[in-house]
Amino acid sequence: MGSDPIMLWAIYVAYQLTGGWIRSVGKSWLGNDLFTGTTGGLASSLLVLGVLWTFCWWLYRRKVSIRI
Repeated sequence: MGSDPIMLWAIYVAYQLTGGWIRSVGKSWLGNDLFTGTTGGLASSLLVLGVLWTFCWWLYRRKVSIRI
């Protein structure tokens, strides 16, 4: 997964495009209390990281790669 620089770029773009959406869906599903306070930023970042890692894993398992 990490050896393909184009895939890393694609994940960066996915983060920029969907990071806010993932956070808002997480707040509605898991409750807003989890994302407030001193550990709110950490919980939010871990949620986004987990979703995007799962997406990368799904692409890897299906042997999907971006080619130019």
